[in-house]
Amino acid sequence: MVIRKLSDPYQPFYEELAQIRAISVHEIDFSDAPETDLEVWSKATKVSPRNKDKTEVLVSLD
Repeated sequence: MVIRKLSDPYQPFYEELAQIRAISVHEIDFSDAPETDLEVWSKATKVSPRNKDKTEVLVSLD
């Protein structure tokens, strides 16, 4: 297990990348993310929450 600080940018280690590449599609558990089709997405709606009690803050990060 690798522990990182939030302030450190994430850079995967070579070993982590090798482990990810070694996983086959058949080993991934998609049971919590069922497949969707065009019918599901045709019923989707865009949601833009706007709460007047909140203040918009713009942040520029490098």
